[in-house]
Amino acid sequence: MKNSSLIMEIVNTGRLFKSVFIKTAESRTKSDIKPSEKNALMELSGHKELSMSVLNKKLSVSKQQLTAITGSLRKKRYVERYTDDKNLRIAHVRITNEGRKALKDTYSEAERKLTDKLECLTSGERKELESSIITLKKLLEKMNR
Repeated sequence: MKNSSLIMEIVNTGRLFKSVFIKTAESRTKSDIKPSEKNALMELSGHKELSMSVLNKKLSVSKQQLTAITGSLRKKRYVERYTDDKNLRIAHVRITNEGRKALKDTYSEAERKLTDKLECLTSGERKELESSIITLKKLLEKMNR
């Protein structure tokens, strides 16, 4: 397969993946969490805390967008923001227990929606999809180094 054919398959598969999985998981839910806020909470949930600059790099958003995202999450009491004791110019953010609960509820709702989507597949097809996604993840991680 030539690279141009491979690239077209990647683009088409990416669009389809987004339509089937991402849009389904992020479709309007009972949750008050926007997709950008959910991404921030997911990133914060894996760390004790992150500086705003590190979170900015991990989320690949502008500083203005990150300020709006964290501001909204603070209003909802899902994150805490505070300055570094040693350097007042550095701001840190950490997820709160309320934020962890909201993220868990969002995951549960997305899991239910995605489970419904997977119902059209046979058991064998679900195993094949899982294996394929694991392989794809490994290859993407290799390319992302």
